[in-house]
Amino acid sequence: MVKSTKVDGSTLEKVFESTMKEKLKKREEKGEKDFRMCAPHDLAPLFERAFDVKYTKLNKSKHFRDLLRKEGLELKEGQRFKGV
Repeated sequence: MVKSTKVDGSTLEKVFESTMKEKLKKREEKGEKDFRMCAPHDLAPLFERAFDVKYTKLNKSKHFRDLLRKEGLELKEGQRFKGV
């Protein structure tokens, strides 16, 4: 399960929950009324850390870009992404 993925000695679920609580608390302290989360700014860093994937590294990988361009986001049966 993705929730139980280990991140910095904890689970992704716990890191996600504590990070979101912290972000919401900071927004509340600033008097902000919009508590929506932004996937690229709020969620992506969590997943990058959890799966040890960096956007800049993927963006520079010709193999990844070619695979993404050719196959889209879903790999076909039997295909495996060999990493960057």
